[in-house]
Amino acid sequence: MLRLTVKVTLADLLPPDNVLAEAGARGVSNLIVRHLRARPANRRGFPSSGYWADAAESVSVKPGSGNSAAVEISKEGVALHYEGGTVRPDAGGKALAIPLDASVYGKKPSEWSGFRRGDEPSDDDVLSVFWPKNSAHGFLKERDTGNLLYLLVPSVTIRADRSVLPEDGELLDAAQEGIMEAVA
Repeated sequence: MLRLTVKVTLADLLPPDNVLAEAGARGVSNLIVRHLRARPANRRGFPSSGYWADAAESVSVKPGSGNSAAVEISKEGVALHYEGGTVRPDAGGKALAIPLDASVYGKKPSEWSGFRRGDEPSDDDVLSVFWPKNSAHGFLKERDTGNLLYLLVPSVTIRADRSVLPEDGELLDAAQEGIMEAVA
């Protein structure tokens, strides 16, 4: 009796590893985009800056070498929200300006006419600095009305927020779904 043996390996049936890795990463990428778009708007009642929508638009798949691929979120600050950390002023800055009034949300103090960081105040200035004695923080106020517009602080510490991304199980499921779509 003659026997015929047909040997088929899994590798013969599946696409190359890099295709599977990229398919899994695309599944994860799609999940992250949906998750970021669904994040709530600003909690303090200020107008939406579109930050999370911009973050969703910055998600991309980066092919790796061999059987790897990565999902990258290039929007500045997303990693800080996810991992936590401390923000300090840039070189030459003495404090961070945090908006206190919805009318100035999204507007930097340097965008005000007549505002010159580090210069002596002049009569043309729209904003003036108010720094209480022995205080770690100060304020920028509107010169004409005296309204406090910005809180000035030396640094801000952001607590880690793991809800910025989907949970690990959801990410794994999305990767598996992406791979299953690629082999179907």
